[in-house]
Amino acid sequence: MQVHKTSRSGLTLVELIVVVAIIAVLLALLLPAVQKVREAAIRMQSANNLKQMGLALHSFTELHKGKLPDCTGLWWWGLDTERSVHMALMPHLEQGSISRAYQALYGPNKIGDQFTILVYLSPADPTITNQGKARTSYGANAAVFTGISSVNRIADGMSNTIAFSEHYSGRCQGALFSWFVHSTDFVFPNLNQVNRAATFADGRFGDVIPVTVGTTTRASVAGLTFQVQPRPADCDPKIPQTPHSGGMLTALFDGSVRTTAASVSEFTFWSAVTPAGGEVLGNDW
Repeated sequence: MQVHKTSRSGLTLVELIVVVAIIAVLLALLLPAVQKVREAAIRMQSANNLKQMGLALHSFTELHKGKLPDCTGLWWWGLDTERSVHMALMPHLEQGSISRAYQALYGPNKIGDQFTILVYLSPADPTITNQGKARTSYGANAAVFTGISSVNRIADGMSNTIAFSEHYSGRCQGALFSWFVHSTDFVFPNLNQVNRAATFADGRFGDVIPVTVGTTTRASVAGLTFQVQPRPADCDPKIPQTPHSGGMLTALFDGSVRTTAASVSEFTFWSAVTPAGGEVLGNDW
């Protein structure tokens, strides 16, 4: 009688370990690429937000014959409907209904800050909170948007002057940047948190501001420009910050969006903040 031996097909333990190791290596190689693609998509979305804000600003200035919004809320028509630069742009961003609702902010139809406007939020902003939804990740340049002014004020050129920069929206040493506040509004006194206008280079809040002597511009606090990917605990509300490692996205007054490199010099950055300093920007612009 002949006995037939049967063989079992399958992986041995050693073969299984080798397959798992190969898969792990492939995943390790693939993960950085996936993260880069995701970061690029998020960055593109944030750049698109700023682009829309720049186009809305152009629409506003065309409608108002070259006038610029006023970040202090002192509207030249005697109205309090545009309490901030961001609110002035809302009708030009298809958010007119929310803007009209806020006109009665202190009236019987007060709606608080229950609305979120996605174009005002960076998907990379690590400080977006649920403590009030009227947040924004983009600050208006108070060196330009202060007082009754027009595009004629931008003598340095609209392609050389920053209109909006990235800015953490909250959890920034107690500061919460709100698109409907034009000064300050204490909303969480027990938590030592305060709503403030979504601006940068705003002397009203003790921000770092540009100081021009002749045609040389420096920061009021030497050496400071903006922060690159700071932890929320290290966020400095007196200067802008970007959640991207490659530099800060900025919208210029000509409607374009560019990346301001992390290595930009103090002179070049703050010269791009001033509208009429007469500076010649450096090669790092």
